[in-house]
Amino acid sequence: HFSDLIGLEIEKLLIELQVFDKVTSITCDGAPNMIKMFDYLSRSDITRIRCQAHVLHLIVCNGLGLWMETKKKKNVTTNETNLLDSEIRLSHSLKKINIIDDEQLIVEVSDIENDRELTEPDNENEDSNDEEDNSIAEGDSGGNSLDEYESISENSECDSEHSAEALKDNFEVEVDINSNDSSDSSSTQLDTHISLIVEKSRQLIGLIKDSSILSSFINRKANEYNQYSNSKIKRSLILDVGTRWNSSYKMLYTLNLYRPIIIELFQNKTNLDITKKKQQHLTSLEFTSDCWYTIELLIKILKPFYRATRAISGSDYPTIGITFYIFHRLEKDFLSKIIPTDDPLFNNMKKSLLSKMIYYTMVQDPLQTKTIMFYGYFDPYAISVMTNTEINTLENEIKYIIRHKTSNSSTQASSTTSSNTTGLSRTEKNFKKSLLNYFVDSLADEDSQQVKKQSSTSKKLLSDEFKTYKKLAGDYVSTSPDSYNPVQFWKENKSLLPNLTPLAQKYLASPSTSTKSESAFSISAYYGRKQRARLSSENLGV
Repeated sequence: HFSDLIGLEIEKLLIELQVFDKVTSITCDGAPNMIKMFDYLSRSDITRIRCQAHVLHLIVCNGLGLWMETKKKKNVTTNETNLLDSEIRLSHSLKKINIIDDEQLIVEVSDIENDRELTEPDNENEDSNDEEDNSIAEGDSGGNSLDEYESISENSECDSEHSAEALKDNFEVEVDINSNDSSDSSSTQLDTHISLIVEKSRQLIGLIKDSSILSSFINRKANEYNQYSNSKIKRSLILDVGTRWNSSYKMLYTLNLYRPIIIELFQNKTNLDITKKKQQHLTSLEFTSDCWYTIELLIKILKPFYRATRAISGSDYPTIGITFYIFHRLEKDFLSKIIPTDDPLFNNMKKSLLSKMIYYTMVQDPLQTKTIMFYGYFDPYAISVMTNTEINTLENEIKYIIRHKTSNSSTQASSTTSSNTTGLSRTEKNFKKSLLNYFVDSLADEDSQQVKKQSSTSKKLLSDEFKTYKKLAGDYVSTSPDSYNPVQFWKENKSLLPNLTPLAQKYLASPSTSTKSESAFSISAYYGRKQRARLSSENLGV
């Protein structure tokens, strides 16, 4: 995955598709090799857009320290333990090597797509007094058939089942695992209590999934629970994966659904047919009421980010503008609102996440900040949350682009006239200026004056067009259309916005995330694995 090879390969494929000369931007993650890749493209005018889903992933992981190594882990350093861990991981990997049939493959591919789908609109009062366990799932639906509980797919154990042997990819780049390694020196230090609770949750779920006796107990109790409870548990416990956004939310959300069953497991641990060592291990992982309360706070803080990620990586085209809008609302309407009556830990979570959001969206790469804001200007939702200062700055840049474009057109026309005049002057350089020459010169003067008048008129027209756009954008956002479609907005108003429409067409084409390509690679990987697992003569080498 060297940057030069990536750059050359991408350019080669784009040329084969005959679109390389039309590409204006490429959306990718923030890994060093992807940033450096742009140096190896033959065109220097292609803009790099950082995947905003990746940025959101970093804000959550590093803001809450979800993958910070605990001290307990660091103390385990003996060679014997390391060897044992390696053997266990190898054993788990071998257990998971199986031949996937057609039906299971379809389920797995469907899970990937379901993970990207948008959530239906919510009930306004859904978060007012959420009860424990399954009432969270009920509240999310707001009366709709597709709720957040169901959207976390029923059979998606594949999301995290392979976490032990998951390959590291670029979405792990910049995820902090040590508080001393954080790239943001100004970040708010969060209590390690959160990291410990999350790690404890992983260990408990891992212990249950690795034991057939514990898994059988959990499944049996879940079936009993579903018989007398209105809110059904429709999925298994899952582990999170550092490279899958939202997986920590899903893990904690599902664990909380199993809360009464987990409590019953701890109460009956001495009656289970498990070894003394495993019983002691289970006892050490027993959750107190404080642990469960922390998990509830984590679910509450992660829910807006979960929905934000789904919104910018869903089935609709994710423009940079809608991402800018979502980030702004997260910052101003959620993280910046510190309510004194809220739990101090919850408010500290907000402060830490806000610190990371400011760092990743403004401090770390100022050029990307300007690029995202400029591209976002052409989305009605984005401009609705911009300040007047930001809008004025962007409009000055747009004026320059339009004038520069007009100037180039005028220069080409004038250069043609100039070349003809120059040829004539060379032929008659020994003759005095004739009356005709004076006449031609007078025309040139009139042209210059006319250009100045046109320039002044153009400024006024642009200013009027900016005002018209802001009014139309405000009306569009306030009406809250059922389907978000900025492209349709520009189609309907292109006659009123003749100068801005071509620019909108250009900049709205740039996606804010690389989710679709990630999804395509995931699906192709499943099909590729299926093909390799077939008992065909080619695979068996006969």
